[in-house]
Amino acid sequence: MNQLFTSNQLRHQVIINSILEVERYGENIDRIYTGIGINLVALACQYSLENGCEGHINLISKHETIDFYKSKELGGKQFKEGSQLIIFNEPVGQRLAKKYFPGGAIHWLN
Repeated sequence: MNQLFTSNQLRHQVIINSILEVERYGENIDRIYTGIGINLVALACQYSLENGCEGHINLISKHETIDFYKSKELGGKQFKEGSQLIIFNEPVGQRLAKKYFPGGAIHWLN
């Protein structure tokens, strides 16, 4: 079973993604829910764009997921060697938002 909880807050032009948890290697026989982690990062990037932060986000990764966030598809950069802080600069964030949210705006459901 995959579990997910995410919370975004806007403070002083910085998006804080409080909790982002996706079980990457859980049982998923039918592969119905592939790409959830990438889509959630793209969602945070789109949210950043919509709130004047130019697509920039950062997150604190678990040690075992650092390579996932640094992958060619996502393009995050490690703050420094050994750090868990992953930074998605403006061009990377804008690329992810454009790819995964081609219509631009997030439409929240009530």
